Amino acid sequence: MITCHLRYVLDPTKIKEFERYGKMWIPLVKKFGGVHHGYLLPSEGASNIALASFSFPSLAAYEEYRAKSFDDPECQVAFKYAEETRCFFTYERTFFRPVFERNVSWSRTVTLMQNSDGWKAGASHKEQEGIPVSNQAEESGDFVRVASCGTPTEAHLLKGVLESAGLSPRVADANFVQAYSWMGPAVGGVRLLVPASQIAAARQALGEFNDGAYRLGDEEIAAPSYSELSRPLFSPDRAVLLSFALTPAFGAAVQIANSSILGDASRRVGQWVWLFLLAAASVAGIAFLHRLSPGPLVAFRASLVLSAVTVVWYFAGGQEQSRRFLATYGPTYQKRSLAKLSAAMAVALLILGFALSELF
Repeated sequence: MITCHLRYVLDPTKIKEFERYGKMWIPLVKKFGGVHHGYLLPSEGASNIALASFSFPSLAAYEEYRAKSFDDPECQVAFKYAEETRCFFTYERTFFRPVFERNVSWSRTVTLMQNSDGWKAGASHKEQEGIPVSNQAEESGDFVRVASCGTPTEAHLLKGVLESAGLSPRVADANFVQAYSWMGPAVGGVRLLVPASQIAAARQALGEFNDGAYRLGDEEIAAPSYSELSRPLFSPDRAVLLSFALTPAFGAAVQIANSSILGDASRRVGQWVWLFLLAAASVAGIAFLHRLSPGPLVAFRASLVLSAVTVVWYFAGGQEQSRRFLATYGPTYQKRSLAKLSAAMAVALLILGFALSELF
């Protein structure tokens, strides 16, 4: 058995409207097989808090009630009344497992709780004394968690696995985790539930899925084969990043060095053309900034000003070498350090800046 406890934050000026709203729901819960324990309205203390609780024989029965209530005409009247009157602002729903002096069946509990108003359930009144809780859940058809997932997508994937095995799974808390992903670990993720009687079959199906039983025959993907390098290469992408400080020509020069290492002459002409254009742009930028504001760091400042030129070159021609290396040698190909080369270039630019400051 499961008990749903509700806590409402009311509009204090609309207590009577809320009382009417509560009286609308009490018979509706009974209509769908539940037991309503009534509403607690404000008396002494807080004037805007109300409580309510009702029970169902299992979580599955509660979920069925929830689903049917959205299509039931009488429930729709209650929903519309709450929307029109706005007698409460918010509500919180919490689920509990009631504990009694001894284990009794759902039908016996219904009889004890509802005896005062003459409402009767049509089930047996047999007591289930001494039966373990897990067996009670199985006999009542309650839902039990078999997996917790980090995302709704993963949960629905596993739900499909269980459905293909002929089971009846349900996904819980998917909307909450989707809306508040940072709260996922706190609520235990997205829960995958099955009827208690299907626990063993569900665990077996999930175990088979994890072991690859559902993998298609042609699903094996061969690992890509890459060529071996006899000598390490400079990373073109790292060279481009350094070009933002060491002039655009630095990246183009590194690419020519890579072509020399590989003995690749097919692209040498285009690379030299790019080097000439970028070197000319670097010289023009340094000269322009020197006239505006001379100093030993003029070459570095010019490199930053020419960042747009570096970006245009990379996407127009420089990116091609990086893609070719990844496709031919793989993402983990041997890379040669740019530390010495970049340090030498930085020293050269500093000397150039000092020389221009002293001579011009």
